[in-house]
Amino acid sequence: MVWCENRERAFEYDFVRRAELEFAARMKCRRLLGQWAAREMKLTRDETASYCDELTKFTLRHPEEDALFTKLQADLRMRNVDTSKAELRSKNRELLERQFSRMAVPIWAQPY
Repeated sequence: MVWCENRERAFEYDFVRRAELEFAARMKCRRLLGQWAAREMKLTRDETASYCDELTKFTLRHPEEDALFTKLQADLRMRNVDTSKAELRSKNRELLERQFSRMAVPIWAQPY
């Protein structure tokens, strides 16, 4: 029975590791999405760093993607950049796929 317990622990460890990788990939994606939005809004380097930090904190408070896209769309509109939620979703998907491939997140953990 010892090997069963060891196997169970190994599966739990693997699950936790994969979840951590997925979380890290999603947070990096949010940061890249913030940098992209900052370029669209023509923010300075300091403003970009601040905006990306703000976006990361917002993501932790509001984990649903629709809230993120609503915030991004509102921020972009305040700077006279017209962007639809579909465009934001497309950009997010592109960045997320890039992050998953760079971080070698297993295929089963990828959202799309």
